[in-house]
Amino acid sequence: MSTPAPDSPPSRIDFECLPQSFCSGREFVEAWARHAGLDDGETGLVVLGCDEVLSNLSRHAYRKPDGACPVSLQARLGDGRLWFRIVHCGEGLTDAEYEKFRKPPSCGERVGGLGLHVIGQVFDRVSHRREGDGWVIELSRPVVDRTSGGR
Repeated sequence: MSTPAPDSPPSRIDFECLPQSFCSGREFVEAWARHAGLDDGETGLVVLGCDEVLSNLSRHAYRKPDGACPVSLQARLGDGRLWFRIVHCGEGLTDAEYEKFRKPPSCGERVGGLGLHVIGQVFDRVSHRREGDGWVIELSRPVVDRTSGGR
């Protein structure tokens, strides 16, 4: 991750991926969405999309008996996009599994929950990969470039 501009929110937050900790993740995501210049509706969607990722991690990725559920949530603006990087050490998905599970609710073939479909609607780029002992989920969507006024 690159060094944020001086007026940027903190670029990283670490917390336990438990429902009682999600508020700090939502606040982090909201701060970055507003920093990116998104309006209230778009900000709400970005918060919802990231919240769906955290909820899925809490529900499905962390089935560890010790209860440790660390997650790192990172954000940045770059290349005309708002980027989020979520690093966790639970069970992960591959990109192929994500595509299989995120079928739209109207297709009649839905395998996963509605949350994966929502994530794919909010973020046009979603990737999952193994990195070291953990998993990385990267999400991004275009934003208006505040320096040139274009996308």
